Amino acid sequence: MNATTFEKAAVYAVAQDTALTRLQSERDALQDAHRIKEAHGVTLAMQILRRMEVHIIPQAEWRESRR
Repeated sequence: MNATTFEKAAVYAVAQDTALTRLQSERDALQDAHRIKEAHGVTLAMQILRRMEVHIIPQAEWRESRR
């Protein structure tokens, strides 16, 4: 995971498939604990993440765009 601090805010870059895998594990754990409403919330987050448009740019280009 890459982290960059910009104007007192941290920006984390995680691959989409990694994020989905982590969310899937969390959802499974919530379902196993019979926390169905919370698991449904994680499912919705996964749907949003799948629909997001992903742009990959070099770190130098990202820094330049923030100046």
